Amino acid sequence: MNRYSWIIICLAYIIGLLATGLFYFSTNNFSGLVFLKTAIILALLIIIAKFYSKLKINNNVWLSAFFIAILATVYFNLRIPQPQQNDISHLVTSDKSQILTVTGKVLTEPRLNSNNKITFWLQAQEAKEKNSNNSQTLSGKLYITLPLLESNNIYPKTILAIEGALYKPKAPNNTTQFNFQKYLRDRGSFAGLTGFKTVEKSEPKWGWYLLRKRIIRAQVKGLGSPLGQLVSSMVLGRRAVDLPEDIRNLFIKNGLAHILAASGFHVSLLLGVILKLTNFLDEKKQLIVSVVTLLIYLGLTGFSPSVIRAVIMGFAVLVAMANKAKVRPLGSLLLAATFILLLNPLWIWDLGFQLSFLATLGLILTLPILEDKLDWLPSNLATAIAVPLAASIWVLPLISYTFNTIATYSIIVNLITTPLITIVSLGGMLTSAIALIVPSLGSYITWVLKYPVLLLIAITKFFTNLPSSTLAIGEISLLLLLIIYGLIILTIFNQKCQNNWYLILLIIIGITIIPLRYQQANLSQITILDTSNKPSIIIQNSGKVILINNTESKSIKYTILPFLASQGINKLDYLVMSLEPRQNYQQILSTLQSQIAIKKLFIYGSDLAKSNKNSDLGSAEALRDLILDKMEQKTTIPIELNSTITTNSLAINTVNNSNTLQLNINNDRWLITNKLSSLNTTQSEQQNILLWLGQELDYATLNNFEGKVAIAKKIEPPTNLNKSLQFYTTDRQGTISWTPHTGFITATEKAKRNNTLW
Repeated sequence: MNRYSWIIICLAYIIGLLATGLFYFSTNNFSGLVFLKTAIILALLIIIAKFYSKLKINNNVWLSAFFIAILATVYFNLRIPQPQQNDISHLVTSDKSQILTVTGKVLTEPRLNSNNKITFWLQAQEAKEKNSNNSQTLSGKLYITLPLLESNNIYPKTILAIEGALYKPKAPNNTTQFNFQKYLRDRGSFAGLTGFKTVEKSEPKWGWYLLRKRIIRAQVKGLGSPLGQLVSSMVLGRRAVDLPEDIRNLFIKNGLAHILAASGFHVSLLLGVILKLTNFLDEKKQLIVSVVTLLIYLGLTGFSPSVIRAVIMGFAVLVAMANKAKVRPLGSLLLAATFILLLNPLWIWDLGFQLSFLATLGLILTLPILEDKLDWLPSNLATAIAVPLAASIWVLPLISYTFNTIATYSIIVNLITTPLITIVSLGGMLTSAIALIVPSLGSYITWVLKYPVLLLIAITKFFTNLPSSTLAIGEISLLLLLIIYGLIILTIFNQKCQNNWYLILLIIIGITIIPLRYQQANLSQITILDTSNKPSIIIQNSGKVILINNTESKSIKYTILPFLASQGINKLDYLVMSLEPRQNYQQILSTLQSQIAIKKLFIYGSDLAKSNKNSDLGSAEALRDLILDKMEQKTTIPIELNSTITTNSLAINTVNNSNTLQLNINNDRWLITNKLSSLNTTQSEQQNILLWLGQELDYATLNNFEGKVAIAKKIEPPTNLNKSLQFYTTDRQGTISWTPHTGFITATEKAKRNNTLW
């Protein structure tokens, strides 16, 4: 077979893996899916055949490619993790966690999470119940969480016994919420253990983690924290380093997450330096030194897909150089991707792998075009501008599709910081190599990087503090994503489109933003999210957005903000909160304002009336001072107290200055409260819909409500009710949305409607 035949074979395998994303797989409908996927793959291969008709590919190659694509779907589904019969997850037989002592082998280094606890993976071997001497042999991979004080002397490949609560993660109730259950399942785990303490530890053995620790310690000693961790992360990747969350988020928000992940950029720098330093050696010795260096770097970074791909491409370059052959970048990239996906086909849906592949593809296809367009600049400057721009063009659409947001100044920040990133990365690699041999000398030399690192952080902070540094663009459909990449490819291969690139850019912006803005301007929707102990309500009405929040900052971060991003919402016209002694206003505002603008703060509650009655001044100013004292900070956000909110077809007001809100929209009247008993029967009879903000809603309370719909986090089974009442519970049904046209619809029903076509 010729080179083009192998290209067809590799593409067929990758297309077969990509086809698995079009349908949900289960063993019950596998045969039907195979036929459907066969049709799709066949159509794609025919298109490729037409496109490459001049290549005169043998019919046997096309037939082989067809069957390889089918086998790829089978191989993918066979590699989907399934719990074994003795998997430790089977010990969890109810919704409640179980207290056990689990013994197993540590698989990864412990890492610090956002809750200031350590996490790592453990291969379970045996477990026993509390106050029991009988243990049972088990298997399975566990996600471990431990208090920070228990993090000492935990190393990969060591045996560890942990006492804690075994649990099975649940699927999220809100569609935009992080799916922890899927996160574990994709990594071959079906349970987690919240550890209380370590019972027994074995002595650490040799491993790559000891070398990583040697490097990190030396760089932290030389630069202090967090500068040392940042340099280590830029060399080894953030998976190998406990980088503080604020620094990590700072770079992610500016579109610089790639510099914290070991990737092709780092491998290219390292390989370039090694080839330059070994230029005096003969070709055979130079090849050996380069290969050994890349393998060592691969081990130090933890064998991530992006580094594996880059190292394979680096090997291709070295082999071509040794044989005096021309390097074919596209062929090397395709070969690297195929090899990686043969090792683990599930990586086809790994975001890190996808971004790494697209960034490299952008450098191969787009970089020469950009350098040609910038030929009026000095060559070094043109390359410095073209490299981050070429990569950004290809990765930004996928990032926007995945996270529903875009770093507004990402391209500018990448252009400005590329020289600094190169200096720090090269300096970090040099000090890492020295630290492996002489840690004290590595620490001493690392201080040279202090001011470049400080400047890099200052630049990212500057752009983070600019208005609209992160822009929510809403959910992008898969079809729209494919159209965007189609337009990018068309621009690369069509000279006329290249000359009118700005029109293509305007088209992409138009098809992304205009439909969303039109929908927002005409949307009337109420969404009830399942958050902590009480639901939260997001109201969208004719371009106005109101958040009624009674939850903590953790739910805001992981539930509310992702939903707002999915809706393309960048500002709240009103943030509505009740005046409660335990309410942490400062933390709530800080978490929200980190990603979204707030125009007005609406405070309501019976405490306002009490404070106003007991106040000597009895004025709104005195009440504002009371609220600001509770917030423990002064805020520039205007505050409204127990007033009325009105939009085009909506009105929200408090009921008798209590902890109850009344919402009128169209012909529906909502009662939003946690103290229904405080209202008289006449008031409750006027409402159609009850939204309960307390804990469980019992049927005795419901007997006082004469409406048609009741919504709460939990509702006690209403066995004694003698009236027709429709119930919705967020803890079971998840996100609940309402529009004038569709009425109430749960997340499950909405997903079924959206997937009917498939």
